[in-house]
Amino acid sequence: MPETTPLDAAQAAPRIHPVLAGWFEAFARSCEGGARPPLLVIAGPCVLEDDDTNRRIGDTADLFWIFQKLPGPIWTTTSQGQDSLIPAKYRRLVTNVRTKQEVAPGTAPSAITGDLAQSVVEQQEDTGKALKTDTTETIDVDAAPLAGERMIEYGIADTEEKVVLEGTAAEEDFLILQSEVSPLGNGKSIASKLSVDEFPILEGTEILSPYNIPVQILK
Repeated sequence: MPETTPLDAAQAAPRIHPVLAGWFEAFARSCEGGARPPLLVIAGPCVLEDDDTNRRIGDTADLFWIFQKLPGPIWTTTSQGQDSLIPAKYRRLVTNVRTKQEVAPGTAPSAITGDLAQSVVEQQEDTGKALKTDTTETIDVDAAPLAGERMIEYGIADTEEKVVLEGTAAEEDFLILQSEVSPLGNGKSIASKLSVDEFPILEGTEILSPYNIPVQILK
């Protein structure tokens, strides 16, 4: 391809190059009567060549070269929040919903409150619009907690882990040995606890002094 030449002031003005204008007029005429031949538009970061070169490049009725000056316009993506801060093993305990809506390019992302985990506004190229995407994470109240077991001094204890709202208090009960609520930073927390169904009865013998009498002890 011949070496490109820089645009002068006249070429840089917003106008249609005569060769391009002729090509598009020819294409419009070819579409009259309902016929519409295939149109291939090839774009590149070049400048228009001289007329002879352009004729050699576009020597068919369905092939056009369109050139634009770079750098082009800037397209911006603005986001708030994170797509998901829920650790992978807990994600079956929440429901994710993603909504998309066309908005004005200057629209700001939604404030992160409640179940809203992320809001993204992405400007769309050459449309004058933007696409706003909001992602919500809702706790599935019907999902069973993650259950397990742990060996302790008295035998086997039950473990349980689940997703709760941030600010939820740790559980308290006589049979709960350990309880913890760890915030994730997205309005949700992981609640975990270690518990037993009942405490075992421990039997033993102690010597009751000063009489040296053996006594059976139950704990």
